[in-house]
Amino acid sequence: MKKIILIFLVLITCSDCSASSIDDYKKAKAQHDNIRIQAGILESKYLNLPKESIIDELGKPNKIIKDNWPYFLDQSCRKDGCPIGNSDEVWIYQFKDNSEREVHSYQIGVYVKEDKIVRIEG
Repeated sequence: MKKIILIFLVLITCSDCSASSIDDYKKAKAQHDNIRIQAGILESKYLNLPKESIIDELGKPNKIIKDNWPYFLDQSCRKDGCPIGNSDEVWIYQFKDNSEREVHSYQIGVYVKEDKIVRIEG
């Protein structure tokens, strides 16, 4: 009888774990999608504008990488053979999002070429 109760408790615990994992995955996926949407909105506002124009909304970047940095020309293409551009520098913004149980951090990259914004990715 003890073995049956033990097996039953293990099965209940495992089912709770998998349900929790699925919920965590759904939350992470929704957050990732939300960040990409936010980056797309920022890109539609600031594309081809001077790099300093985004400072009013996001502030100064946490990190600036002054180097040729590749980015996808078509943001929806994420496989081998997608056309790639090279920026002169990348501004990295880091953010923290507090949920009810956890703190999530994420980044938004602003790609700059010839002092103009050419891509914003999250």
